[in-house]
Amino acid sequence: MGKYIGPPLNYLLADRSGNIGYALLSTSPIRGNEYPYLGCRVLDGSISKHDWEDITDITALPFVLNPKKGYFVTANNRVVPENSKFDIGATMTSTSRANRLIELIEDGIKQGKKFNHKDMIAW
Repeated sequence: MGKYIGPPLNYLLADRSGNIGYALLSTSPIRGNEYPYLGCRVLDGSISKHDWEDITDITALPFVLNPKKGYFVTANNRVVPENSKFDIGATMTSTSRANRLIELIEDGIKQGKKFNHKDMIAW
C-alpha cells in the first residue's frame, strides 16, 4: 500500500452491513536502533543513531475491524495496545473524556439501548 505522509488521523469506518472499523494513519519513523518508544521523546539530532531510516508502511499501522466490544472510542486517548509493534501512540493515556464515553456506552449496552448518530452528537 505504501507510506502515509500527513498529519496523524483516526479513521472510523462503517458500512450498511453493520461492519465497523478503525484505522490510525500516521507518518511514523523507523529508526535503526531498537530503543522502545523512541518516537515519543525529544532526541539529540546531532548524532546519527537517532536518524529516521524510513517511514512505517501503512500496512503496519493500527487497524481493527469489528472489535469484540462492538465499538471504538477516539477521544485523545491511547488507541494502540500495549504490545504494539511500533511506538505509535505509546505516550497516549486514557483521558477522562474517553473514560466517560466508555461509561456512557457500556451503561447503554447494559440497558439494551440501540445507539444512533443523535446519541453521538449529544455526547
